[in-house]
Amino acid sequence: MPSVFKQDVKITLEVCYQIIQKELNLKKPRYDIHYFNDFSKLLEQFITNSPKPTIRKLRTITSSTLFNKIYYSVTRSKEVGFEINFSMNTLDLLCNYAFDLNWRERFKILTEPIHVTDSVEFAFAMFPKSNPSFPATPTIPIRVPGYKHVFLKDESLNPTGTHKDRMAYEIGKFYWEIIKNSTDGQPRLRDLSLLTYGCAGLAIQTELKKYNYPNLKVLIDVNMDPAIKAALKDAKCEIFEYDLSNIEFNSEKILEVTNNKGGYDLTFGKGMEKVKKRYYDWLSFEILNQSPDYCFMPFGSGDLMTNVLNTVDLSLRGFADNFKPNRLFINENQLRKCHFFGATATEKGTIMDKLYSPYFGENTNMASCKEIVTRYKDFLDPSGIYVVKEAYTKKAMKIAKENNITCEPSGIAGLGLFLQQTDSGELNISKTSKILIVNTGKLKLGHHE
Repeated sequence: MPSVFKQDVKITLEVCYQIIQKELNLKKPRYDIHYFNDFSKLLEQFITNSPKPTIRKLRTITSSTLFNKIYYSVTRSKEVGFEINFSMNTLDLLCNYAFDLNWRERFKILTEPIHVTDSVEFAFAMFPKSNPSFPATPTIPIRVPGYKHVFLKDESLNPTGTHKDRMAYEIGKFYWEIIKNSTDGQPRLRDLSLLTYGCAGLAIQTELKKYNYPNLKVLIDVNMDPAIKAALKDAKCEIFEYDLSNIEFNSEKILEVTNNKGGYDLTFGKGMEKVKKRYYDWLSFEILNQSPDYCFMPFGSGDLMTNVLNTVDLSLRGFADNFKPNRLFINENQLRKCHFFGATATEKGTIMDKLYSPYFGENTNMASCKEIVTRYKDFLDPSGIYVVKEAYTKKAMKIAKENNITCEPSGIAGLGLFLQQTDSGELNISKTSKILIVNTGKLKLGHHE
């Protein structure tokens, strides 16, 4: 899609709105979905009745596109950057409707970007699909003895109960983009494989099933909780069982044992690096926008913490280029006071079962996190990944219960690490510092639509 000046699109829309106001005899229009239903119908009539063959070849624009992707990203958004991207069909139709000219006859097409920006898709929330919101989950104050300002980012309210629903949404979008960009009709969608302890597998399959995408091939441990295994089976996952404690898997091995030659392995994200980078980008901005002094989160696969630190890196690079991502609501000084801690487990049989893995194999997340912390060590230090003891995670579970938080040991391990680091004196945190705990939630085993 070509890049154009956002201001040119805004000018065009304002003229369109004036025309619609006269056509429909509106004194004070309300820019709601009903208004854009009428807008879409008027565009369709314009195409049908036009004497110009070039206009009759154009496709109309749906009301949802006019409302969600155009109105919100151009008219309502204050900061998307200087440039924006729409198809030539959209640009030519709006420009002809407003000025009786094709876009190139009236405005400029940018041959190369004039600035680094978030793309237009980031101008409005898309998750969760039932009620798109930004932030998508709440941040609530919790009571922790000895500290006044401890807050919890509660991902347990996601559709299947964990932050993995965000990852699932991005994977569903990956398939959708393949279909949207196909020029040869319905493309063949390559199967996806995943080594899972349940949360990611159920979240992804729930998303894929909505759109009749290929069922997820899951590699699970022979000793998996029967209830979780049953949920995966009910969701129509294709299940492969192995003793995961005795075999070190890489992407090739996972694809082999799940009968997925030529497919993608989501476990290590090989071939899907771009998608992996955005698994938790919206969540990362939601975390940063809380402007915490200290943030504690679980570190299992490490995708979450890697996404958070990558977002820090992206934002700081943007500030250096005099650009601020439109999803970031804090300034550079506020960002530079944040510290980030990942809680992990290294002992087999731990209650934090989703944080332990006997192999890290091709997973580069730990190295990526260390590299970013080292690059910005002047203010991020002592951020990093730390082993949390079970005793402190049990204390965290007790505090979570007292605060009516839905969680499991793996999901609340960040609170355990906070208790451990402050109790041991490894971190000297002021009693008035703002602490943010990320609770990644607990898998819901009920029926998922």
